[in-house]
Amino acid sequence: NEIAEMDTAQNEKLVRAAVRLQRNNLVHAYAPYFLDFIDRPTTSPEIQVTILEALGWHPQSYMAKTIADRVQAISRDEKYAPEVRNEALKTYNRIYAR
Repeated sequence: NEIAEMDTAQNEKLVRAAVRLQRNNLVHAYAPYFLDFIDRPTTSPEIQVTILEALGWHPQSYMAKTIADRVQAISRDEKYAPEVRNEALKTYNRIYAR
């Protein structure tokens, strides 16, 4: 997928815009790619938060359990910045807030 191929250092604005489009138009099969993108060493905390926030809009996705499991792990992993862990927890809660 195009987002996974982008160099975030040079295209951060473009990446954030592409991720925001996923809020309303998520290609659900791409969810694992977004989650993997969070773990790339070049991914900034701002992009990580944007990805997590976008994924939280899809509690009825067939990928919801996969998303929830991964974001719960992210929320507990201290290798991530506090704002990323906080957004991961919010995303987890959005998915299961029904």
